Amino acid sequence: MANEVWIGELRDTPLGEIWVACSAEGVTAMNLWGDRTQFEAQVRRLTGKEPIYDVEQVAEATRQTARLPRPWLPGNQSLAVAFGRELVALSGVYSEQ
Repeated sequence: MANEVWIGELRDTPLGEIWVACSAEGVTAMNLWGDRTQFEAQVRRLTGKEPIYDVEQVAEATRQTARLPRPWLPGNQSLAVAFGRELVALSGVYSEQ
């Protein structure tokens, strides 16, 4: 189970539909423009694994990611990860109260 990669879509975001891939480590990839077939191929190329469609796993991973502190350029994280956190926060999957 630790080697699995799940995919799913976030709907009704300010940017439209967003496809997200995640693993046990967190968000692995995001795509704003492709459809499911294209995104599955992209995830296969990036991870070498067959993605599993599971919206609930993806929603949980994005909620966990959104709970992390969101400074734009944390010292040990890439800009892509920081951007991903902001995007997830915008999606409304998780809202801080």
